[in-house]
Amino acid sequence: MESKSIFRTCKLFLLILVNFSTQNVGLINMDPKKPMDILHGEYKLPDSPLPLDKYHPTWATVWPLDDEDFQRFEMKLALWPPKYCHAVFLCPVPKVDYTKENFKTQKDMCENKYIKYYPQTKQLVFKADAGSAEVSKYWLNDKLRAFFNKTASGEVFAKFQYSNILADNFNDWMKEIDIDSESLFPINITNSDLLILTNSRMCRVVKVRGAFYPFFKDAIEKDTSKEFPSWIFDGAKYVNSDALFPTAYSETSKTFRHDLLQPLKDKQWHRDGNVGQYTRNCNERTPSIVGMMAEGQAPFMTEGVYSVGIHNPPAAVTAHETSEIYLEVGVCHWFRIWITSRDNQMDKYKDSPPTEYITVFLNEGFFVGPNSDIAHPLPDPFDLTIFRLRGFLKMPPETGYWDGKTLEMAMGSNTEPFVFREYIRMDRIKENSFNMHVITAPGCSMKIGPSLRSNSVPKGVRPINRWKIENCQYTFYT
Repeated sequence: MESKSIFRTCKLFLLILVNFSTQNVGLINMDPKKPMDILHGEYKLPDSPLPLDKYHPTWATVWPLDDEDFQRFEMKLALWPPKYCHAVFLCPVPKVDYTKENFKTQKDMCENKYIKYYPQTKQLVFKADAGSAEVSKYWLNDKLRAFFNKTASGEVFAKFQYSNILADNFNDWMKEIDIDSESLFPINITNSDLLILTNSRMCRVVKVRGAFYPFFKDAIEKDTSKEFPSWIFDGAKYVNSDALFPTAYSETSKTFRHDLLQPLKDKQWHRDGNVGQYTRNCNERTPSIVGMMAEGQAPFMTEGVYSVGIHNPPAAVTAHETSEIYLEVGVCHWFRIWITSRDNQMDKYKDSPPTEYITVFLNEGFFVGPNSDIAHPLPDPFDLTIFRLRGFLKMPPETGYWDGKTLEMAMGSNTEPFVFREYIRMDRIKENSFNMHVITAPGCSMKIGPSLRSNSVPKGVRPINRWKIENCQYTFYT
């Protein structure tokens, strides 16, 4: 099929979905028996796979499997946000050099060998090959895990972990963790990559530590009609995408009925950062990381406060720039981020509005943003040790988010990239300077800085961080 025809086919398919998705964020009816029917055809994929910071996975993506995966012996697949992910299909497809060939669907593709996951019921359905029957099991952990095994003949199998029962409570789940640690379903992936299909453009399924080939990116970027959103910043420009901007946070929804940390406002706050014989304040970073860092842990059970002043220069934005700050969390029950004007120190917290808070309850598995008091789910808290707050530098006017008040809260760990991302509207981050106070639960350890880990950005040029920490302080409550 010629390139023009491919782009035309992709555009027609996407326009149908865009129009259809007005009410349901791009949900599609996918035949579970023939999942590739809706995608039948030929697609021009990018020449090389893309990291998550360059694009977002949506309906259909191909994730390469290579020696680096096999050397780690393990693959993890995560999906987010769960409310949009109703059905996820995974199947091995033959490896293709996409610099020379297009992706071509086949009549029975994904019908003989696959994994189907239905998140709402936690059901997993496996099929090893054309001659075997389906096997129905249940999701075991927060991520779908597979362990690689290479045979003497050179064949490679991915053995997917599952549970035999649907646990109704935490104790049953812990028992299944012990019982099902060796419950693995093998699927032959020799000379294959992984095709992932989802039911919604809002459902992002990610192979942790992986890059991917999106189906529609090349076709959409050739579109000049502004029918596709362009809110994803690839490090140099905003690109058209089939990914919708997340809509969980409405600027018109600012009604708060409950503050789950209301008792804090009745407690006594201390300006002095000395806790007994300990002092917690700013520490200079090593020369390789520009800026300062607030860190520490209260040695007795009291709420701590890490405060930083952030300068956001008004100069014009250039390529390879970012606006971000990192929070590294140790053992912690909860923490609250209060982003406010530069004039507001902790002595003004008692009168502060909830529209300036992001409150994260790690043990309970949810957070409450500044736009309403609705609780939003978190991923497994064992995987959350790093939070990155990144302000959108600029956005095209047609996106509706060009005013610089959009904050991305990306969540990950020291060993894994940011596969979980939420988007929040917050007025203060557009200002040239503002304060960020992080109030933590008793005994919670925290580090705050402009960069806390070496693998937080892709290999290559490290972006310039526009958010400069000018001062920091550690205080506490009694």
